[in-house]
Amino acid sequence: MAKKWQDVEFVDYKERQKRRRMRKRISAEEELSDSYRGRWNIALTVTFVTLFFSVMGVSAYYLFTEDELGREMQANMYLESRLIGGDVNFREFLGSEYASISLNQKLYNRGQFQTKNDSFLEMSTFDGVILKMRESTDMTLENIEIFPDNQKSKITLTLDEGAIVFDSRKSGGLIEVRTESINIYAARALFKVTIKDDRVKIKVSQGLANVERFDEVRKLSASQMVELGDSDLSNVRKFNPLTETW
Repeated sequence: MAKKWQDVEFVDYKERQKRRRMRKRISAEEELSDSYRGRWNIALTVTFVTLFFSVMGVSAYYLFTEDELGREMQANMYLESRLIGGDVNFREFLGSEYASISLNQKLYNRGQFQTKNDSFLEMSTFDGVILKMRESTDMTLENIEIFPDNQKSKITLTLDEGAIVFDSRKSGGLIEVRTESINIYAARALFKVTIKDDRVKIKVSQGLANVERFDEVRKLSASQMVELGDSDLSNVRKFNPLTETW
């Protein structure tokens, strides 16, 4: 009988040991799980914070880059005087007083340029498009644009009277010249636009230019010209560039 009691006690002891080991294992597993969850939460938090600041950093970098590019583009929107002869002037607003232009002066604002008799003015954009105003010429600068993809300029102007030679052969800059009823578009070209006694002449020495008037289009290449007179735009014809002053 005592032996059976001892057997029962031994079995009970083994069960208690087994339950104790089970509780320790469960407790260890719970601690491990809590520790893993804690590390996982920390890792998620660190990852989120890192991604957040990375996105913020990249956004700030691009905003800063765009802002810098915008300031750089704005700083390049000018015409700079290169050569001056005689009486040349500029005014920003219609009706305001003309002021004389000095050598190497940068003009950022749209406005009107004027050369008197026996005078001339040569200007250029930052990327090397050259404008040569002949004597007795009135020209209005309408706009200067800078293209962000290639950092090239586009100048838009209106010629009211006189003559201007445009030279963009060493530049990728674009030129748009407007008269009363004609628009001229050119790039990498040497050409001249003249208005005298209500007659408009466009002569191309080198390169290409498009001349548009309402629904009419004339495509000019080297040694070709068109003329507008009596409300009619002529056909394209040849001329000798050596007879012209460029």
